[in-house]
Amino acid sequence: MTFWQDLERHAGRVAFVTAAGDTLDYAALACAADAVFDLPRGTPVLLALDNDLAAMIAYLGALRRGLPAIVTAAGDTTADRERADRLIAAFRPAARWSSARGTERLRDAGDAPAAHPGLALLLSTSGSTGATKLVRLSARAVDANAHAIAASLALTPDERAITTLPPGYAYGLSVIHSHLAVGATTILYAGSVVDPAFRAVIERHRATSFGGVPHSYELLDRAGFLDSLPESLRTLTQAGGRLAPELLTSVARRARAAGKRFVVMYGQTEAVARIATLDVDPDHVVAGGIGRAIPGGTLTLVDPETGAFAATAGELVYTGPNVMMGYAEAAVDLARGHELTALRTGDLAERLPDGAYRVTGRRSRFIKPFGLRVALDEVEQRLAAANVSAVAAGDDALLVVAVLAPGDVASAERFVADKVGLPASHRAVLALDAVPRLASGKVDYPALLAAGRAAAGAIRTAASAGALRAALAAALGRDRVEDGDSFRSLAGDSLSYVRASLAIEEVLGTLPERWEELTVARIEALARPTTARADPGFRWVATDVLLRPAAIALVVASHVLGDPANRAIKGGALALMILAGYGLARFQSRRLLGSARWGVIRDYLLRVVAPFLAILLVYRALTPNRFGWQTLLLLGNIVHDPGVRTMAQFWFVPALFHCTLALLLLLAIPPVRRRAERSGWAIGFPLLSLALAAKVAGLALRGAVSADDFSTDAWAYAITLGWLASYAETGAQRWTVILVTALVTALDWGASDSHALIAEAVVAALLLTPRVLVRREVAAVLGYLARSSLFAYLTQGITIHLLRDRLGIDGVAPNVVAALTVGALAYAAWEQLMRRLRDGWRGRGRRWPARRGVSPVCRPSRPALAGRLTPRSCHNPAASPDGSTTIRRRPRSPGR
Repeated sequence: MTFWQDLERHAGRVAFVTAAGDTLDYAALACAADAVFDLPRGTPVLLALDNDLAAMIAYLGALRRGLPAIVTAAGDTTADRERADRLIAAFRPAARWSSARGTERLRDAGDAPAAHPGLALLLSTSGSTGATKLVRLSARAVDANAHAIAASLALTPDERAITTLPPGYAYGLSVIHSHLAVGATTILYAGSVVDPAFRAVIERHRATSFGGVPHSYELLDRAGFLDSLPESLRTLTQAGGRLAPELLTSVARRARAAGKRFVVMYGQTEAVARIATLDVDPDHVVAGGIGRAIPGGTLTLVDPETGAFAATAGELVYTGPNVMMGYAEAAVDLARGHELTALRTGDLAERLPDGAYRVTGRRSRFIKPFGLRVALDEVEQRLAAANVSAVAAGDDALLVVAVLAPGDVASAERFVADKVGLPASHRAVLALDAVPRLASGKVDYPALLAAGRAAAGAIRTAASAGALRAALAAALGRDRVEDGDSFRSLAGDSLSYVRASLAIEEVLGTLPERWEELTVARIEALARPTTARADPGFRWVATDVLLRPAAIALVVASHVLGDPANRAIKGGALALMILAGYGLARFQSRRLLGSARWGVIRDYLLRVVAPFLAILLVYRALTPNRFGWQTLLLLGNIVHDPGVRTMAQFWFVPALFHCTLALLLLLAIPPVRRRAERSGWAIGFPLLSLALAAKVAGLALRGAVSADDFSTDAWAYAITLGWLASYAETGAQRWTVILVTALVTALDWGASDSHALIAEAVVAALLLTPRVLVRREVAAVLGYLARSSLFAYLTQGITIHLLRDRLGIDGVAPNVVAALTVGALAYAAWEQLMRRLRDGWRGRGRRWPARRGVSPVCRPSRPALAGRLTPRSCHNPAASPDGSTTIRRRPRSPGR
């Protein structure tokens, strides 16, 4: 009997506990799982899984009912939806399940393809994010692997593992399997391992183990998590690739010092998951060591060419009950039976004197940089067809092409960039006098790869380093940037984020995931783009970079038209408030919770109010408008003086200031701050309720108001909608925010009013389409318009007065173009003025007062706001003048 058919045996024990504390015992789990599907045994279903209770119930429901489960990611990006569509088209499941929609019938069970009676699970092969090639795993294989892992790690029913990887990934799923097999508890956590909530959930629920891939440990190392491991942890496991030897040793030493067990595990999806384990001894670390096979399995070596037995070195072969049935690429393949008895891993390895194994390389002449399958032989053949004599080598980090004629370098470079689609960080083209060869006369590919790495490293050091540092220095107004500096530690904000991110993408070809958290040295040495850019003429731009100038354009257009003609396009200001709240959560939440919270107000005064007051002087000189002390003191939308025009068009500046100040004061209250530290998502709804209550109270106090009520309390709820949008991680959370936005704005403005429609469109765009592919020239323009959006807002009254009122040009298009252009010029002039002031200050031997960051060597003293990521939780990003941002904290870029 498989472990999923035997759940009731552990009745009374907790199977799952969520990060929030909800629990589900084994008996209830079995009952709930049996109620999910009503399809006949053998009917394939598609499951979009995440680490939540509903997903686990649905997954086990499919297994218990004998429905072959095609598992995919639970994301709701365009790439995720397209992959799900491809899987449905290829394998024709009868139903699909997701947390957002539950069970959806796609076709009658009789029209679904027949499946082999032993088939239980279908997983994507490692790295094949764009293909539909799946691994067919039998019920016996899944069950055997779960029990073997449990035995290898000596798991008991008292274990409490916390999830760190998505269940669509074989390693992440096997953690759940092995704990269910022994009646242990799994803590379902869906955030990042370096979110402060990760440590908080471990400590709250007394987690005893967690597992991670190499990138997980790199993040944990940078965040300081490994320096003070939670007391409850007993075991740390690592799989999913080779951990750098120095980090492997460091993790093992820190684990042993804390009395923990550190286990490296090797595996492949083709064998369900893990197939070898190694308890790491920090005093005897073996680079590439994988230990011995799990119980019930066997590792051997064969000659890579002939398949004959090899005694000490060769291709690694695994046999055991968990070997896959075979691959599936179409619906007809689901009916096929077992086609393998042994798994040739494709990895080259050697047997050590103590009987353990270590992996030394890969046999295949294929590489997969970030999932893009590149055939090295095909690269050589296609270059030869173009009359370029070349040899190619590489690994998943770098493609190296060597040509014998220096004049062919440019042609080879264009081919690799345009036809293969690899960015500069993943390619190296060399001109060699002779191809390196072995004594046998064969090409010495390892030597060629080593030469390519050296060349790429030198180029990065000489060129990329300077460009990256120059980009960050220019964006942040610094003289220079050091190795240990990062965008966050230098107190970067949303406006400088736009400039820096576009510049860094220009250098690297794309943005490394969470680049703003990495030190400059780390970006230079370990930059791994999240997706290949097939056409170098295009680049991904964050959606809010598009939304900011678009919102300004709407504001200008409505001011040009005036009442009542502008009613169909009003809502730009509401969009700006939502974007401001989105950015407050993204960039300033840590500061609002920390001891430097008042720096948020200081930066607002310096970066927004200072240019605001300067531009007021220009207004006074060029227009008939007057302004009183209310405007100067940022009270123009609260204290009204009928005798003085208080420049109502500037209501947004004080309104955002008041909202930020109110949020700062609220988060200074200990119970509120503690709740915010636990969950930025959960605190969003009380903040929304409070903002709506303030709006109702304000309306009651003011009585009848005009259609355009510029009081702060009338708009504060928009800030909280943006806050919620920033923290929405799961599909359910994202749709909740979209629906709440629709409800709240419909109640405020009416369901058909342009304010409500624009607000809904902004929130939906931020959550469902976080990045857009545009021409690189367009991206540069949009980036600059986004950075200068504050100045376009501040100067739009001048342009409207000059064009419409003085020159009689009342068309919307010319006024919008003029406003954006003047805003961009004003921003450039202000930046130039600030640069000269800095240079003059430094020329007198003084140090220009920079926005304060926090030393990158400090360590967290307590958890910070859940959902924020930083290398050290005490880093404080500088305040953003408008609260906006350019990218979600977990970028969901297409192709991942």
